[in-house]
Amino acid sequence: MKTKRIWAKQVVDDDLAVFKGEKEPSPIEGTALLSEEVAAYLPSGKIKLLLDTLEFAKDAHSGQKRLTGDDYITHPIAVTRILANLKMDLATLQAALLHDVVEDCDVTLSTIEKHFGTEVAQLVDSATKVSEIQSRISIPKSEPINAEWETVRKLLTATAEDIRVIIMKLADRLHNMETLAVLPEDRRIAMARETRDIYAPLAERLGTWRLRWRLEDLSFRWLEPTLYDDIAKIVAARREEREISLVELTNAVADALELAEINSKVSGRVKNLFSIYEKRVRYESDGRKFDEINDLLAVRVVVENISDCYAVLGVIHSNWQPVPGTFDDYIATPRRSGYRSLHTSVAEAETGPFEVQIRTKEMDESAEFGVAAHAGYKGLQDPKHDADWSWIRKLLSFQPDDIDDDYVEALKTDFLSDQVYVSTPKGEVLELPAGATPLDFAYRIHTDLGHTCSGARVNGHIVTLSTQLQNGDTVEIIRNRQRNGPSRDWIDSTKGFLSTSHAKQKVRQWFRQQSRAENKNYGEDLYARAMRRLGLEEGDISDGFHQNLGYVSLEDMFAALGAGTLSQDRLNNRLANLIDAKLGTVRSSAVPIQDNRDRVSDAGIRVLGATGIAVNIAKCCAPIPGDVIVGYITHSRGVTVHRTGCSNLAKRADSTRLVECDWVISDEVYAAQATIEAWDRTALINDLTTVLAVADLNLIEINSGVHQDRKVLISLTIETKGGEEFSNVLSKLEQVRGVIGVRRKN
Repeated sequence: MKTKRIWAKQVVDDDLAVFKGEKEPSPIEGTALLSEEVAAYLPSGKIKLLLDTLEFAKDAHSGQKRLTGDDYITHPIAVTRILANLKMDLATLQAALLHDVVEDCDVTLSTIEKHFGTEVAQLVDSATKVSEIQSRISIPKSEPINAEWETVRKLLTATAEDIRVIIMKLADRLHNMETLAVLPEDRRIAMARETRDIYAPLAERLGTWRLRWRLEDLSFRWLEPTLYDDIAKIVAARREEREISLVELTNAVADALELAEINSKVSGRVKNLFSIYEKRVRYESDGRKFDEINDLLAVRVVVENISDCYAVLGVIHSNWQPVPGTFDDYIATPRRSGYRSLHTSVAEAETGPFEVQIRTKEMDESAEFGVAAHAGYKGLQDPKHDADWSWIRKLLSFQPDDIDDDYVEALKTDFLSDQVYVSTPKGEVLELPAGATPLDFAYRIHTDLGHTCSGARVNGHIVTLSTQLQNGDTVEIIRNRQRNGPSRDWIDSTKGFLSTSHAKQKVRQWFRQQSRAENKNYGEDLYARAMRRLGLEEGDISDGFHQNLGYVSLEDMFAALGAGTLSQDRLNNRLANLIDAKLGTVRSSAVPIQDNRDRVSDAGIRVLGATGIAVNIAKCCAPIPGDVIVGYITHSRGVTVHRTGCSNLAKRADSTRLVECDWVISDEVYAAQATIEAWDRTALINDLTTVLAVADLNLIEINSGVHQDRKVLISLTIETKGGEEFSNVLSKLEQVRGVIGVRRKN
């Protein structure tokens, strides 16, 4: 059996080509490169039609320049080359060459239709409409995210009849990102953020991994330039060593497969920079250094059939030690983009761990090109591949009149996030967003099942309705047909009952039908609780706060909040923005949110051998129930209680003034302090305070400061009933994206 080997050095060069900063090819050079690339899969007759289209586009853009100073035609050529590397059909390539002529030149759609046909004209029309939408949208500084997501909604609407439109726009965005340096900084940042938040996830959702990796790396380059440069230098410093390692690994795997008589193609690659950055964050949050990461290398094995995939897995695990917890079978359970492959990581004595991906040729083509692999036939109307883009139809069916936080949530959680696959007791498999609960499962099956849900069994065990489902779970819903509708708690984001926008929408619809007075009273209570939780007072709220949310009066806002029309997440985000406004961009001073420390000073502590003496909690170490404590007799303030390991207590020389203390059972709360180290990013403070809100803990004080290396140190003072509760919330805070580490202060 012969195994084909692809040398690692070639693969490394291909992966890093986008970052070389080479000069844009001239129109003549670009034409030659395009001709060479399409010759790999298009017949000569179609290539001639494509080159005729290119000449038409050159004439239309004659005399026009890009901000880079290059002839404008270099952009359509570059976009078309990206699509040619995805092996897109002739009509898509022609439309890419013409995608700006209607908007920027004196060319009509009827002219395009006359010269190139209806199909090309329709693609150009759809692409032009998306561009017009993007240029019309002005992004208010207060709500940049909603404007960005308005763009993607319109983009998907334009894609409704032909998936090729969105692939064209992804290629268009990629080339614009490659030439981003000429834009002013504010536009660079806005475009990079939009690429990271919208275009890269869309590329992943469509399965076009080549585009996704490049979009991620380019947005990372502009949003985190210091971190990007650091990682690029580390990767470049070990380039020669890595190339040698890849060749050795590729040869070793190929030799093992030849010995096992398995036909295969073996190649090696280095992971993209953004994925390395994400791994760096994960490692540092676990207390490991970035230079300890060895598994930046990946070997891919492509075989003839599925049975060979599992045979290769056996060979790999027989020759190398598997790393526990790293095996994923995406053949048995594909990702929502349709991606199928076997993944495993194994240990190599000299190079450290490396990843192996095993798939068939068909799976490999789909993994590289996603829906682009077959989008050139009949667009969304090809029934063979209907499942690949049915999610777009589902998303388009959720079309509110105005963009709001609920729509953004639906895009992020229901359509662009990871998925889990669970089954009914009868074996029917359902796809749900990661984080979905049994209650989400019930509403996905039928609205009435959700409304009458009273409990659930997962894998035969009774669980709470807020339990997060995992891949492979079997879920059984327990009904109470006497139940009079859903609970309001289900749409309270702090309770964690529902994750999907579909389920929340059904619950809100039910409550909208209830009486206005009931909804108003409940909404007023929710508003008051949110204010207390965030430590805000009425004086912090502007008179037009309700109007900014789209309501004529406070009563209307309360009624909408009670009915669920105004989501608690949206209200909390707006209120949290008021805190962010107080803190500023670089938060260097403490912001008192709610100072209740005095009222807990003498509660829940017994001083052995003494009664009637004043007891105070030491602010330096802030002991809480569960800590081992000791009292120190002061001259004028009674006994101050410290944790036994407190450094301030150790400095006090007079041990005769120490007294024994212990905790008594109490409902009192105590002030505990935590220090968080994290990578600075937008909405970090909001995400951290949301964790506290979900845990129903009161935030007393917060302060933070940003360092030159883009890390931020945040100090929180939280009210808690004791050590176990405090420890649990610290664990939750550690799971927030970008958090490096969390520790109790002092």
